[in-house]
Amino acid sequence: IESQETQVHGFIMVGDDANLTFRQVLALGPKDAKKISGFVQDCFPARFKGMHILHQPWYITLFVTLMKPFMKQKMKERLHFYGYDYTEFHKVVDLENLPESMGGKLPPADPLAWIEYLREKG
Repeated sequence: IESQETQVHGFIMVGDDANLTFRQVLALGPKDAKKISGFVQDCFPARFKGMHILHQPWYITLFVTLMKPFMKQKMKERLHFYGYDYTEFHKVVDLENLPESMGGKLPPADPLAWIEYLREKG
């Protein structure tokens, strides 16, 4: 997001929803779906070229169904779900850019290191 090139040309987001609980999704209602959708499409300072979701449980489908009325057609076309089948996903994202947990060649992601990096950037 920091680079102007990324802001202009965009990026893809890869999400792993394996640990997303039903209770977390249930806490989000239609108003939240509208806010999230609006943020991603209209407020985020970069272009989403694609949103690729792995390991999604069935209730994510329910939440996305709530979000779709608030999504622009372009965003709907850029949203992709793969479950646990990486075949199509690996055609879009190079294995060199993915952690092992997503079938890639990078070491596991370290969320705490990312949080510390963001804190240091202030």
